[in-house]
Parts: sequence; C-alpha cells; structure tokens
Amino acid sequence: MNFRDFISGLISSPAAIPSAFQVKPESPEKQKQFSIPFKEYEHYFLVEINEMFLSEKVRWFREYIPIVYTTTAFQYGKDKVETPFIVGPSLLDTQIKDLAKDMVLYDTAVAGWHPYAGDKVTVTILLCKAVADDYIKRMFKAVEKIAGVFGPAMVSTLGSAISMSRTIVEGVNELVDSNNINGLALFRKEFDPKRGEGFYPGYYLLLDEMIDEAEKKNFFVRQDRLFYGEDPGTAEPYRQGNYVLFSIQQDNKRTDYKSFPFYEFYERALEMANKKPLTDEKVLEIQDQLAALSVAMFKSPDLIEAHANVLMDEFYSKVKAAKERIYKLSGGVLSTAEENGYWHEMSKKIRTL
Repeated sequence: MNFRDFISGLISSPAAIPSAFQVKPESPEKQKQFSIPFKEYEHYFLVEINEMFLSEKVRWFREYIPIVYTTTAFQYGKDKVETPFIVGPSLLDTQIKDLAKDMVLYDTAVAGWHPYAGDKVTVTILLCKAVADDYIKRMFKAVEKIAGVFGPAMVSTLGSAISMSRTIVEGVNELVDSNNINGLALFRKEFDPKRGEGFYPGYYLLLDEMIDEAEKKNFFVRQDRLFYGEDPGTAEPYRQGNYVLFSIQQDNKRTDYKSFPFYEFYERALEMANKKPLTDEKVLEIQDQLAALSVAMFKSPDLIEAHANVLMDEFYSKVKAAKERIYKLSGGVLSTAEENGYWHEMSKKIRTL
C-alpha cells in the first residue's frame, strides 16, 4: 500500500474519524484580510501550522509518536509539483512546549512562500500516530530530515529541492507499509478557481474527534491560537482533543530574497560601486551585473513580477547612491547628464538582452 492508497482508505472509511473545517478569526482586520482572494502572479501563499495540541491521554512518546505529514501540490513555473513536509520526532523534540504533560507546537511553516500561478492548489494535512519503537523512530527521523529541505528555513528557491520529493514519498510509503502507523485526522482540499470557489487565505482546524455543525461555530482563532466558547469574552484555549490548527497565508512580497541565487549579482554590483577609483570600465561591469540581475529576477519562478519590479527599483537606487557617493569622495561632481546617461545606457543594455 502506498501513501495515496492510505489517504484514500481514510477518506472512504466509514469509521473515520475526524472533523476538518474552516475556522473564523476573531479579529475584524484578519477577517478582512481573509476576504481577499489569491490573484494569479500577484500573491504568494504560505501553509503554516499555527498550533498543534497533543493530549497526554494518548501517552505520546511512550506508546506512540505523533506525526504530521503534509503535502502541497501547485503550479510552479512550467511544472506541477508536490512538496512534502513532516513534523515528526526531530522537530517535536526541539520545538514542542510541555504544558502539564500535554504538548503544544507553535508556528511551523510547512510550505511557502510560493507564487500563486492561478491553477489548482491541493493541501493535505494528516495527523498520525505511530508505534514508538526504535525502527519507526529512526525511519521517521531520516525521512523528516530529508523533508526539511522543503521548509522555508531551509530553501527559498524551490527548484533546487524538487528532486528530493520522490525520496520523501518513497520513505513515507515504506513506513505506511509497516502497518505501525494509524491516521487520526485528515484534511485534504483542492482549491480550484475553475470551480468558482476561488482560493482564499484562512484558518483550518483538523480535530481527531467528530463534532456536529452547531458546535463548530464555537471555535474561533485569536492571534493564531485556537479558542472555544459560546461567548468570545469567556472563551478559553481549546484543550479537549488532539488537533492541528493551520492556516493559508497571503502576501504580495517575501523577505527571504537575499538567499536567492540572483542576489549575488546585486551584491557584486554594489561592492564595485562602493570602491575607488570608479573608472569607465568599472561602470560597464556594474551595468553587466545589474543586467544579469534583472534577467535572473524576471526568469525566476520564485518571484512574482510586481515584487520583482519593486526589488529591482530598490537595487538600482542603492547602487546609484553608492556610485554618487564615490564620485563625491573622489572630489568629482556627477553631472545630471552623466547620471542620466549612466542609467539610460544601463536600461538600454537590459532591454536588449
């Protein structure tokens, strides 16, 4: 049995289990943010586990290991990709918070930031328990370590990690075949703009017990944490069962671009612009670096065009300021004609590439 069969079995099982549903934020500002649909190549998306609660009743880490397995499938450049991520023993050992023997994990990104390409996005979140024997622990730690390359803290340019996804899926398939892993709760949803529902940011709750529709209205999110109560004024953090609270976040910019390969072109251009003497030959080298930077940025499947434009303007401005400063420190005066000529020639060079 492979992982897809495992998922299909959980979906079709008459005994299952879980409740998985969208939860509204308490904040009116957050509600407004979540009412804005993702627009093709105008937004980035991020999938994040905001809170995971594990009840002591399950005897975690003594009899069972908690595992959260996630996959996010989406269009990436010209390819359709599926990025897996595992929250398992390694991550839980370092990040989980012990609250009177119950355990809570906070704020762990499992996919993104990635440009939204306007096509279908499928998100799968599976909460499992695995028998706590040494073999299972070692296997999960090994697969979890490989899956870490898809985490935002490890890689920003997704292309360099895609080849690893098959290894991760094969590792999970082997663990599923061992019959020592049980699914507790499953969320799987296709956000398909062609169906008319669109793709929106939001909070979602994966709960390992079945609750009715009326009770779902008592759940809400306050500052990325799950609360329960008929009256928000007296509501308390929910601690009645195992759950995963996760969100799909939206933004029109990302802050991790300094780890992108193209950033080296900017750093070299800025370094050259900050050194004396600033000869004509060096100015031409700066132009070449900025031209290469521009081409690399606009070819990158990890950037949306509007954000690339903003970044390029910022890079131009900083290199220009450095160039002017060096001219002044050298006792020269950069005339308006020289300044305009420099940027005109650079822009013309970029346009001809």
